Amino acid sequence: MDKRSIIICSFLTLIFGTALHFVYEPLPFLWPVAPVNESVWEHLKLLVFPFFTFFGAASAIKKQFNPLALWTGAVSGMAFIALFFYTYTAFTKTHILWVDILSFVLAVALAAVVYKAVPAGKGRTAGIILSAALVAAMVLLTLFPPQIPLFMDPAGFYGMPVQSNI
Repeated sequence: MDKRSIIICSFLTLIFGTALHFVYEPLPFLWPVAPVNESVWEHLKLLVFPFFTFFGAASAIKKQFNPLALWTGAVSGMAFIALFFYTYTAFTKTHILWVDILSFVLAVALAAVVYKAVPAGKGRTAGIILSAALVAAMVLLTLFPPQIPLFMDPAGFYGMPVQSNI
């Protein structure tokens, strides 16, 4: 994809990813794509679903669809968010909102750079399988979260809030 399209897709990923943060409470039926709690895992949805949507659609429209690049970009951004969060909170012993926002912006930029760096035409089948597995994991691990810190809300619970209506 050309530079202009990547910048537009990155901007849209930031805008819609930010909006997703606020939709679960008023629109609980969006639970598969929106964070249902404040865990790091749920916040990875802010990157994954908008990134797949905008980069996937733009690349398909331009007839440059590269599912391996989509998966690689998304996973790179996810890894950055988690590593950045756990690294800085190990030092500060708390989370800082503006640092969390900065990490999201940097993760989207990293995902876009990685997306662009993956050569087209390689690993199409693997990319489709890996991307489908990632989407399935994002949904299933919301419903059945492992009892590890990545999935724990700061209030101490995992997964869907008890009062939720799926």
